Amino acid sequence: MPVWREGLAWSALSVDYQRILQLGAGRARLGQGPVTCQEMAAAFGMVIDQ
Repeated sequence: MPVWREGLAWSALSVDYQRILQLGAGRARLGQGPVTCQEMAAAFGMVIDQ
C-alpha cells in the first residue's frame, strides 16, 4: 500500500481499496453519510446473517 500524498491516483491503490473509496465517494456525492458495515459487506459480496 503506498503512503498517501496529495495527487496520488486511486489507480495506485489495490483494487479492493479502490472499491471501498468508490463506495464512500458515491455516498458522499449523494449526501447519504458514511457507509455502514452492512453496505460494505454487500459491496464485497459477503452474506450477513442477522
